[in-house]
Amino acid sequence: MIPMGTVVTVCMFIAVLFASGLLNRAPRTLKLLVTVVIGAAGSWNVLWYALRNIPEKWGWLAFVSGILMIITACYISLNHQLPKPLQSAKLPVLVALTACAIYYAQTIYHL
Repeated sequence: MIPMGTVVTVCMFIAVLFASGLLNRAPRTLKLLVTVVIGAAGSWNVLWYALRNIPEKWGWLAFVSGILMIITACYISLNHQLPKPLQSAKLPVLVALTACAIYYAQTIYHL
């Protein structure tokens, strides 16, 4: 069985790839599927892991990365329908999510 931390890390990297526009030519159905998977992984991070472990460092990191994943899922499928302030925050959100993904990946690698 694949550990959930690995699944979430892969989802973060995929989210950044899709939201950054590197995969703009992907079919709409694939973008919607990725949106659902990224949104579900982000929701799991926030609603299940973070809420159970909020006093710990990983609880806070799960909360922050989960919120970033949910916002990024919105960038993938609803970008033009989002409020202007959220659209203008796209670059900082993607940079922060990339930093979280790298931190997760580095930690998993060292385990």
